Amino acid sequence: MTIRGFPIYFGGGRDEFSPALRVEPGRTIADLNFEQVDNGYGRVGGYERFDGRTGPTDYPFYLLAFDTAVGAISAGDTITGATSGATGVVLVDMELDEGALDGSGNGTIGFRSLTGNFVADEEIQVGGVTKVTSIGAQETGVLDSGETQESAFGLAARTYARTLIDAVPGSGDIRGVWYYGGIVYAFRDNSGGTAVDVYKSTASGWSQITFGTRLGFTSGGTTAIAAGDTVTGATSAATGVVERISITSGSWDAGDAAGYLVLSGQSGTFQAENLDVGGDANLATIAGDSTAITLPAGGRYFFLTHNFYGSSGQSRIYGCNGVGTAFEFDGTVLAPIETGADVDTPHRIAVHRNHLVLALPNGGVQVSATGEPLSWEALLGAAVLGVGSDITDLVSNNADSLAIMARNSITVLTGSSKLNFSLATLTDEAGAQAFTAQQIGTVVYLDNRGLRGIAASEYYGNFSMEALSFDIRETLSRKAGAGIDPIASAIVRTKNQYRLFFSDGTGFSFYMNSSPPSPMEFDLGKVVKCICSAEGPDQMERIFFGSTDGYIYELDKGKSFDGEEIEAFVQLPYVHMGNPRYLKRPKKVILELVAPPFLTLNMAMEYDYSGAEQYTTAKGEATAQGGGGFWGRDDFSAFFWSAAVEGQLEADVEGQGKNMSVIIYSVSATVSSFVLQSAIIDYYVRGRAR
Repeated sequence: MTIRGFPIYFGGGRDEFSPALRVEPGRTIADLNFEQVDNGYGRVGGYERFDGRTGPTDYPFYLLAFDTAVGAISAGDTITGATSGATGVVLVDMELDEGALDGSGNGTIGFRSLTGNFVADEEIQVGGVTKVTSIGAQETGVLDSGETQESAFGLAARTYARTLIDAVPGSGDIRGVWYYGGIVYAFRDNSGGTAVDVYKSTASGWSQITFGTRLGFTSGGTTAIAAGDTVTGATSAATGVVERISITSGSWDAGDAAGYLVLSGQSGTFQAENLDVGGDANLATIAGDSTAITLPAGGRYFFLTHNFYGSSGQSRIYGCNGVGTAFEFDGTVLAPIETGADVDTPHRIAVHRNHLVLALPNGGVQVSATGEPLSWEALLGAAVLGVGSDITDLVSNNADSLAIMARNSITVLTGSSKLNFSLATLTDEAGAQAFTAQQIGTVVYLDNRGLRGIAASEYYGNFSMEALSFDIRETLSRKAGAGIDPIASAIVRTKNQYRLFFSDGTGFSFYMNSSPPSPMEFDLGKVVKCICSAEGPDQMERIFFGSTDGYIYELDKGKSFDGEEIEAFVQLPYVHMGNPRYLKRPKKVILELVAPPFLTLNMAMEYDYSGAEQYTTAKGEATAQGGGGFWGRDDFSAFFWSAAVEGQLEADVEGQGKNMSVIIYSVSATVSSFVLQSAIIDYYVRGRAR
C-alpha cells in the first residue's frame, strides 16, 4: 500500500466551537500549559519565588574536577582547599565517575557559596581531613547542560536558593504588587490584620517602607509653601520637611489655600499654631499635630505609573485599593489623594489626557485637574462624572479616549478638559467582567461569552464592540457554572499576549497577533491574587504576581513552577485526511520543533472521536477531557530528543480509524520551554468504512 503524508501546521489555539469536521487540523481541542507563539505552540515558561535576592534560575554553583579520591564527601560538607584556602558548600553526595576511594577514584564535586578560588593539584579537605585532589580550578556550573551529574548539581543549587527567598511579611493574601524603577513593591496586611504594610525588594530580601505624616492646614497666606521647604511650628518649634502639597480648596494667590502637607523627618510635636518657612512667618494655620500616614487593611490594589510633572525623573506610582483613598508613591514618599467625595474609596485608576481618573462606588468617576494628580478642586479643573452602574475597569483606549467598563455597560470618555469632556454610551446591554480589561493595541475584555474588543467606528461615538474570540465559550460557561470567576488579567508585550487568570489557578493566554486571537489554557497551581506586567529601567518586561501564600512570584522565569514539574499537553483535532469515511492506519508521526537538548516527549493517538469500540494507544489513569474522548499518559510512546537546536522527532504508532487525534505530552521541572511547530502523519488507506 502507498504511504501518504498528511502535514499539520500548528497554530490557532483551542477551538471548542467549530463542528468536528471543520476544526482546522493545526488547532487544538484540548491543551494545558502550552501557548501560541509566533512559530507554533510553546510550552509555557515557569515561575519562581522572588524577594530581590538571587533567584533559583540565576543562583551560582560551581564544579570542581578531582582525582586521587580517598574519602567520601557528603551534601552540606564544607570543602576547603589546603593550598588556596578557598571554600564551598557541597550540593550533593559525591559520586565517582571511575575508580574507588583507594586513591584511584575521580569525578566532579558540585558546590555553592564559593569564597576564594581553588587551584590545581591541591588537596581538598573536609574538617581538616584530605578527601580528594583537585585537577584544576573550579568552573562555573551551567544549568541543565544535559550531563547527569551537572543537572543534579544545578537542581540542588536551585532547591537551596528557593529556601532563601521569603514570603512578604504579614498575613493573608498579597494585596498588590508593582514593578517600578527596577524594584518590586509588595502590599500585604500586617500580622494583626490592622493595616497594609508596603515592602520593597532588595538584595537581602523584603524591606519595609515607613511613611511620613499628614498635616492639614485650614488657611494660608499669599506666599506658597513648596516641596522641599522645612516648615516650623511658630509656637512648638516642631519641624518637618514638606514632600507633597495638596490644595483641596482656595488658592495661595487669594490667601485662602487649604489642604494638607505630607511631611518627612518630623521632629517635635506640632500644635494649634501657625507654620513658618525660614524667615517667612504665618504661611499656614494648623489645628494640631500631624497624623501618621497608613494604608487600611484589606482591599485589592491597582496601580499605574505616570509622569504628570513634565520633567524627567518624576514618574510616580498611582494606586487605589477600594477601602481607602487613592495615593501617589515614589518608592519613598506616599501621599494620600483626597478627592472630597462622600465615600472616597476608589477601586480603579487610570490616566486620561494627563488627568488622573478614579472610579468610585455606584458608578462615580472623579477626574483630577490637568497635570495635578493631588488637586481635585473644581476651580482648578477637576471634574465629577458618572455612568450609573458599578465600574469594573478603567482602561485607556488610545491617546484621546478612556473606556469606562461596567458589568452591563461600556462608556467612552473623550475630551481634554472639564470644558469639553464627553461621555458616550457604547452599549448598555453588556459590559466587561471585573479584572479582565486590558489595553493591547485596543481595549480587550471578557464578557459572558468570550473575548471582545473596542475598535474605532463611524458609529457609537466613533467606537464599536467587536467579537474577538468565542472559541472557548464552553470552558468559560463551565467555569462560570462552577463559580470559578476571572480574578486578574495582564498583557505580555514580548509575546503579544493577553492573559486571563481565574480563581482556581487556571487561566487562558490569547495570542493577539492572529485573527481571531488564539486561546490556550494553563494551570499555574497557584491563585493569582494580583499581577503586574511592566518594563524596568532596562526596558525589559518583567511579570510578577502575588498569591494566597504570601509569596511574590516572577512569571515566565525558570523551568518549573517554583520547583514543581510543569505538566503540559496538546491534543490536536481528529483529522480525516480528506476522506472522512475511509479507514486509515498511521505508521509514523514526525514532529518538527525547536527544543533544548535532552528533551523527552511522549505521544499517543486516539481514533474515531475516541469511541468506546475503537482502539487507542493511550490508556492512562490521569485524564482530561478533550473533544469526545479522554487522554492519558501511562502508555504513551516516548520520544528521546538530543538535538541542539531544532529538528524532527519520529515515533512509530499503532491503531486505525476513520479519523485520528495526536496527543503530545511533556512533564518536567528541568527543561526549558520548547516550541512544537508542525507534524506529519504517515499513513495508508485501508478502504472504505462499513
